[in-house]
Amino acid sequence: MNFELKKSYDFNFKTELVTLLGDKMKNMKVVGILNADQAVKVSDIATIHTQVRPLDTTLPLNLNDLTFIMFETLDKTTAVYAYEYIDVNSITAVTTINIRIDVNNASTTDITLLQQTLSELGYVDFAIQQR
Repeated sequence: MNFELKKSYDFNFKTELVTLLGDKMKNMKVVGILNADQAVKVSDIATIHTQVRPLDTTLPLNLNDLTFIMFETLDKTTAVYAYEYIDVNSITAVTTINIRIDVNNASTTDITLLQQTLSELGYVDFAIQQR
């Protein structure tokens, strides 16, 4: 398995599952590796699998034959996906850093624009200070 607890990853779902599950998942922190009995307590995995299985008939029918990964997103919500839904060749470990950007000669309205843009890009832990 390509995932380790407490580490963050970017990955894609298998091509045939993108329309249902989405495309690129970014900066997803692994908070649990679960079996079906554990996963069903935190997510409606049965419904998801019922929707996913017709799109990829190579997936096992039985939930007990899947391994589930619990992720924490940037906004601190959790998501549970079967490892088997993920394109394993797309998994990349994320190394986080802090970035400082100085914007000289900006206006006060630029602050709002920057806040909105960063939020739209998925950033939730940022601060903009006026100097």
